Amino acid sequence: MAVVGAGINGLCTAYRLSSQSNLKILLLEQYDLAHSFGSSHSKIRITRAAYPDPLYVQMAQESRNVEWPQLEKDFGEKLVLANNFLAFGHDDIYLTYRNRVQLMNLPTLTITSGVESQKLCPALKLDQFKDVVMDTNAGIILAEKTVSLLIQDLKLKKNVTIMQQTKVEKVIPGDNEVVLVTNKKEYKVGKVVLTIGRWASDLIPDIKSLVHVNKQSVLYLKLKTDKGNTEIGKYYSWMGSHNGEEYYSLPSYATDWIKVAQHDNVIGKPKLTPEKQTEKVVNYIKTVLGYEIEGIQRTEECYYTSTPNEEFIIDFLDEKKRILASSTCSGHAFKFGPLVGRILSDLIQTGTTSVQLFRDNKFRFCINYHMGVNLRP
Repeated sequence: MAVVGAGINGLCTAYRLSSQSNLKILLLEQYDLAHSFGSSHSKIRITRAAYPDPLYVQMAQESRNVEWPQLEKDFGEKLVLANNFLAFGHDDIYLTYRNRVQLMNLPTLTITSGVESQKLCPALKLDQFKDVVMDTNAGIILAEKTVSLLIQDLKLKKNVTIMQQTKVEKVIPGDNEVVLVTNKKEYKVGKVVLTIGRWASDLIPDIKSLVHVNKQSVLYLKLKTDKGNTEIGKYYSWMGSHNGEEYYSLPSYATDWIKVAQHDNVIGKPKLTPEKQTEKVVNYIKTVLGYEIEGIQRTEECYYTSTPNEEFIIDFLDEKKRILASSTCSGHAFKFGPLVGRILSDLIQTGTTSVQLFRDNKFRFCINYHMGVNLRP
């Protein structure tokens, strides 16, 4: 059994598979482990169930309430820290989202006035908004720590072989095996899971027209306030929409810098220069921050790999179900890692999964569904 790609989804898949002592797992990574060329790096990530689509709300809740606690139990380490999430805006993006949340009527997704919300999070100018969506079951994932623990575990397991700097260039299906052609040698395996992020369209022709990559610039800002005012618990994670565009921010962790960026998944949109993009983000951030910006401490690059509607692809590429592909929209996928890992490890072993949400909505993850084919049962 092989897993190609050692980002969060590949690591979680290999971790789940490696618990079966009778399975031999080959994990192939084209770079070094824990590299920063994809979408699984960074110290922290958001976990939230604040989605306009009920399916992704339920998936996020299952990942947050079941899969992450199990991973924490396995490692004996805290990996998710409680931190409310806010969504706000004046435009149609926010209003549509707010109305859908209201219809869901979930106890952890509430709509409160901007004035009341600002009392809870004075770091933001929330009283300018009529109302704000609040996710009280949200949190901050210690992403770097999670990746490190998964790697450490897999390195210690006797039934796992990890090959770094090994790029899979071609996947050839056979009657009883799959041949993986790499830059070093060929590997013959029984089955393979492809979790290759922004390189998916290079290796999987079937999804080339469906998956798009956008490079994002992430800023780390120091604010003119005490460090405690920007830490987890005081500074809530948030997403704000303005004139049809979305921006987001996370609290400081291990530094006194907050993380901010634009959530930009518009395909074919002209790209700004890094300087213009930074200026645009900072100008918006100033309208919602309750503190002045002291300076930009650093920037980093992240790649969004997603479908136009930001829904996941999880599908077999061959009739014999030996090649399983996953493209799970890296703009918002880290929080789903342990759940996706469970789904992928189940599917590649048995063709089905114990995750009821996936079974009930399987058609929505199929390649043909994303191509517009009606697969609804």
